Amino acid sequence: MFITLAGHLGSGKSAVSRILRDKYGYEIHTTGSIMRRLAEEKGMSIVDFNIYAKDHPEVDDLIDNSTIELGKKSVGKKVIYDSRLAWHFLPYSFKVILTIYPRTAAERVYNANRGAVEKYACIEDAQKALATRTNEELTRFQTLYGQNIFDEKNFDLVVDTTIISAEQVADKIYAAAKKFYEN
Repeated sequence: MFITLAGHLGSGKSAVSRILRDKYGYEIHTTGSIMRRLAEEKGMSIVDFNIYAKDHPEVDDLIDNSTIELGKKSVGKKVIYDSRLAWHFLPYSFKVILTIYPRTAAERVYNANRGAVEKYACIEDAQKALATRTNEELTRFQTLYGQNIFDEKNFDLVVDTTIISAEQVADKIYAAAKKFYEN
């Protein structure tokens, strides 16, 4: 049961992935941690690294190829891919997108401990940074792959995480994925 989990920044992809791992036995592959590690190696914020990636296609190639390879190696396993674009590279997966009200996303990200590459002075600063990062990713992925990463038509399930818990989201995803794979 492959689940590709896309979503808006701050929508809870990481928290939901951890619940799916702990409660239902999924392995997790996350591109966000790869991006943060690469940003840290370059001494950049995550926003600056996204801008950098626009002119350095080797960043996306590295991430995309690792997703494809992991998909090949994971046949027969329960894997969740926490990535805005894994659904494009793993078309046989159960595709989920998480949405969220932008202010709520900014509050979550501001209060999260995501390391030195993703720190914000205030919630408004976080909201601006998330909007910038979202626009950079939308443009980059549209240019590279001709895909709108937030077009809900690309997904089997859309979940608004603004007012429900990560546990509720994980349970909803698991139930829908189970039904998807049974059919």
